[in-house]
Amino acid sequence: QNFTFTPTGGSNSSVVVAMAGGAAPATPVNLNWINVTSFTVTTTAPATAQMAFDDLIVSVSTLSISANNIQKTLIYPNPVENILTIKNVSDIISVDIYNNLGQRVLQSKQNSIDMGHLTKGLYFLQIRTALGTETKRIIKK
Repeated sequence: QNFTFTPTGGSNSSVVVAMAGGAAPATPVNLNWINVTSFTVTTTAPATAQMAFDDLIVSVSTLSISANNIQKTLIYPNPVENILTIKNVSDIISVDIYNNLGQRVLQSKQNSIDMGHLTKGLYFLQIRTALGTETKRIIKK
């Protein structure tokens, strides 16, 4: 007998689970759906068949980086007058600097960034690496 789990919400695919003779599958069914608001279960089993869930776990999670992969990013000097230095970051994909209006004012892939031409004020430094994205506040003096 096949049971089809069909999600509502997100862009997820249905999952078909075969259960011989009404027995639970040999391994747990992990759906790994994202942004699902509900789901339906349909079956090829006779109308008299019953289904029950044992240890149904629904979790809400956010994207994160494991503690072992967190980099100890060092940004200096802060406040910065001219050259901002980024240390302890490997495999930089991009470094973007945004003003307090959310407008990107600088883009780089370097560990040293010349901010001398920017006006005084608060900026946000966004560092993208293969491990994720990190945002830091920078004050330009």
